[in-house]
Amino acid sequence: MNFKRILTFLVALAMLAGVFAGCAPGGQPAATTAAATTAAATTAAATTAAATTAAPTEAAITDGGTEYMTGPGILPIVREGYDITLTMLRGTNANIPDPSYGENVFTTYLVDRTGVMLDFVTAPEADGGVITKFNLLMNSGDYPDLIKLAWQGPPRDIMAYWSANGAFVPLDEHIEKYGERTKYYLEQYPQMRMYISGGDGKIYGMPNLNECLHCDVQNRFFIYQPFRVALGMDMPTTLDEYLTYLRRVRDENPNGSGKNDEIPLCMRSSNLQALKYAVMGSYMPVAVLDYSLTPIDGVIQMQYLNPMMKDVLEYINVLYEEELFNRDAFTITDDDFRAYGDFPDYNIIASQCSNQKNNPYMRGSNEESWMRYAETEAVPQLRGPEGVAYMPRRGDLDIIPGMFVTDKCEYPDVAVRLIDEFYDDDVSRWCTSGPYGEWWEYADEGSLGLDGRPAKYKGVMQDYDKPINTCWYENYIVMRPSSYRLAQQADGREVVMKSIETRDRADIAEARNYQSLNELHNYHDANLQLEDGMPDEFLLPPLVFPEEVALRIGEIKAVLGSYIDQTHVAFISGERSFDTWDAYVKEMNDMGAAELVDIYNERLRTQFPDRAKQ
Repeated sequence: MNFKRILTFLVALAMLAGVFAGCAPGGQPAATTAAATTAAATTAAATTAAATTAAPTEAAITDGGTEYMTGPGILPIVREGYDITLTMLRGTNANIPDPSYGENVFTTYLVDRTGVMLDFVTAPEADGGVITKFNLLMNSGDYPDLIKLAWQGPPRDIMAYWSANGAFVPLDEHIEKYGERTKYYLEQYPQMRMYISGGDGKIYGMPNLNECLHCDVQNRFFIYQPFRVALGMDMPTTLDEYLTYLRRVRDENPNGSGKNDEIPLCMRSSNLQALKYAVMGSYMPVAVLDYSLTPIDGVIQMQYLNPMMKDVLEYINVLYEEELFNRDAFTITDDDFRAYGDFPDYNIIASQCSNQKNNPYMRGSNEESWMRYAETEAVPQLRGPEGVAYMPRRGDLDIIPGMFVTDKCEYPDVAVRLIDEFYDDDVSRWCTSGPYGEWWEYADEGSLGLDGRPAKYKGVMQDYDKPINTCWYENYIVMRPSSYRLAQQADGREVVMKSIETRDRADIAEARNYQSLNELHNYHDANLQLEDGMPDEFLLPPLVFPEEVALRIGEIKAVLGSYIDQTHVAFISGERSFDTWDAYVKEMNDMGAAELVDIYNERLRTQFPDRAKQ
């Protein structure tokens, strides 16, 4: 078996299933700056402090650094007289067409701040481009120093395979010596270590944490409130009522165009996984992300093999056969998908199933997109035929290995220092929002954040109004605990909440002026949908497998991944009869599904005996 080739095929398809020494604001270790070398760094003078750098050999002895690198907490990272360039694989998109130094504002700021030059190997994020590029590079043996995948594929599976092969190097020693912020967060979130460690217990991935309610519930329905009102319907509470809503949208032309041109459920290929999970939650508890593996009464089960999974796919098949979602859903490009959201003159999208309701709406393109976004309301978890309602969850502490250092890297210590810099709150805001003073500022004295506690920062302009290449947006390695998100100054909270309650366009237009609009929508929607949130007992804990076992898991998942995607689509589209369900289950087990479940249960009994049925 050529495992590398099979893994390549899986990971490409995975895109279809669809991210201080004292205490500074945010409670993080504080850094000092040796020099501010650009106007960008000068603009952020509030976040940096000038200092002098000693001669390399002397400083290496006194500041805890090396001949070429300053000690922990001292900037720039690279000593004067040395030039260090790190190569990095990362994705590009419409907002970040060129991440290179001198072209991208944040990249330029980061390089000038740290003294570490970055040379990018890029690939488009759309259609699995980053994963395809990653596999080609890794299988050729000619790969860069740093690999940034984030959610572009199954990161823990990738880490397990390539760390066992020696391509990803352990980072524990460098973190202990130089990763001040990394160590801080590992102390704050002890469980983080399990998510970023290999089977040998060593850390191979720098952590990526995104703690937020709307990250927890990423597989959910939204509907366009004006259509629901025009049809005289209450909010759907069951699968049957939701089906009735979609049928009436199709047949009764609620946008009043006279053309029956509405799309009852607007989908793209990456939403199919969300749709499956959303419907599964009306039949059974299901943990998101890892092949539907869900602990139930102390035993991990693969819910894709649950007899009720047939009912789930039959329901989605009805949506397909009755043309209640767009037939181009499996092939549509992101640009074409958003063209539906920006349809001129009037809205045509009646419902979505996705992680956030903004997906089809390019809110920076026109005011009408903002209106449609704000008029879209979250649907509570729909109840199934037996009254079951479990909002599928990922867990609110969303941790993955976010960046890897490879054996090609001559300076892994510098790499860890550089990545650790991303965990600074101000650097993170530069990265996601852009330059201080232009796109964000420190909070007004006495102001409150989204959580009612003292605010730490405020936005200056909506993210969606930025010109391209201003920052890296969320396409980077992040460390965003809930305290980071909720520290945003909540100007206009009452105005925004009124617009959410009324969905009135005049109220929305007023709320549009406040930076808190997007986050308040996110948290309102997530809180509503978490009323039926799946209990923690059904969340899969972070299991860590020995290297040999991890490789076997990789082999099984490599085969199962593409088979599940293709077979589920075949059932949904009617290409495969539901009369063959028993054969599907046997095929899954023959491909290793039963073995995979056994491996996970064995590890659960060993690693979490209090959660396992012995």
